[in-house]
Amino acid sequence: MVNDGSTDESERVCVDFALKDNRFKFINKQNGGVSSARNAGIDAATGDFLAFFDGDDLFIPETLDRAIDMLCECHEDVLIFDFNYYDIVETNYRKSHFVLPSDHVLNKDEIVKLIIEPLILKRGTDFAGIWNKLFAAKFFGSNGVRFRENMFYGEDWRFILDFLDVCETVRYIPEILYIYRLDGTQTESKYKHLPGVCALDSYKCKNDLSRKYGIAIPKDEAVRQSLGIMNEIAFSKGRCSKQEFFIMLNDNLAKLAAKRLLSLGKKERLQYEVTKRYLIFAFFVEKQNASVLSFFKRFLSKK
Repeated sequence: MVNDGSTDESERVCVDFALKDNRFKFINKQNGGVSSARNAGIDAATGDFLAFFDGDDLFIPETLDRAIDMLCECHEDVLIFDFNYYDIVETNYRKSHFVLPSDHVLNKDEIVKLIIEPLILKRGTDFAGIWNKLFAAKFFGSNGVRFRENMFYGEDWRFILDFLDVCETVRYIPEILYIYRLDGTQTESKYKHLPGVCALDSYKCKNDLSRKYGIAIPKDEAVRQSLGIMNEIAFSKGRCSKQEFFIMLNDNLAKLAAKRLLSLGKKERLQYEVTKRYLIFAFFVEKQNASVLSFFKRFLSKK
């Protein structure tokens, strides 16, 4: 149990559990966010498997028994199980949708085609959660997979991709073992910009993995990513150090994004809703002209 700098009665509750049952480990730390807390738990873990559940969700009482039995039996690197969405507002259930062969061991090629590629192309959102999976602990050694503590949005998505990049086998079982609760806030409203070089991290991840595994990025997705990169650079101007900002401008990914937008024809610009303001911003990104960018950045979000 990791108490991540809480200000309520959480510490007392955790201490009580640890005193009653020595299977509980209690870690008290300064607030660092969910990724920091999970990493602290990973560092303290000594078991053969790791699972990550969200505090506001529900899991079936047999979840861990069933999942651990399966991994002990088949020795795969990660087990994926089914789940239900429960909408608190509408008070109804909605089943997750997996396009994976049941009770079949996915090899590396199948992992890339059926999970990594959909995650990169944003066609597999049900794969992105960490809470419907049981992971083999051998991948979490001192130099192993960790949560990116500089990410405040999409950290689960990045963690899953990092894990799938190093693991070799995956098994899926079509059993509902988890209830993911929707309260109407699991949307873009939770998004938090993080200025500076780490703002480009998720784009670099997609770019690196698509190159590594030969995943073709459709043009509409490439343009969408380029617009996102321009937005991240625009937001970062004045919110990070000059050194960090110039590192962003010098990043090959930023240059490629600017070049891609500038190469679009008139019909394509209309099709992808690339406004003149984006083109002007992309031009100065390509030229690495920071002083002019500071003027144009405030127009970027306007239509």
